[in-house]
Amino acid sequence: MPQKHNNKSRHHTISKSREWIKTHRGEFEGTSTGRSRRKLEFVLKCDSAGSVEAVTAGVLNMPPLEVDISIIRSGVGDINYADILMAETSSRLIVGFQTNVLPGIDKELNAHSVEVRLYDVIYTLISDIGNIAKSMEFSPSPTIPAFPRSTKSKKTPAQT
Repeated sequence: MPQKHNNKSRHHTISKSREWIKTHRGEFEGTSTGRSRRKLEFVLKCDSAGSVEAVTAGVLNMPPLEVDISIIRSGVGDINYADILMAETSSRLIVGFQTNVLPGIDKELNAHSVEVRLYDVIYTLISDIGNIAKSMEFSPSPTIPAFPRSTKSKKTPAQT
């Protein structure tokens, strides 16, 4: 009698495993062939929590690509040294929306080979992230390709 119970339990375990595989198959695509999916991971800094939410929603709602896009850190305020260190562990990209880089950080950006892209328009930011991800699909190297970047226009004291 114990043998029947074990077979039933074994069958239940196998069917549960098959269900899990069916629901999580997309997470492992390409890994059985030795190919891993490319990742575009970046740090996001904005002027307000509402902007962080809007940009995050825009990035996460982009059409599916062959590149996984993720925001590894987001926050409110100017881009600082901690953001550089975090970006260094990923795709070496910091994206800022209606924010600035703290004074004196340029040297650290160069030392850590981190790129900063600043934007004033959410649509442009999301479009550029999509373009970067699309170009990574076909690029043989895992680095972020050079794109003409949208930077904030600096106002002179006479314009303010």
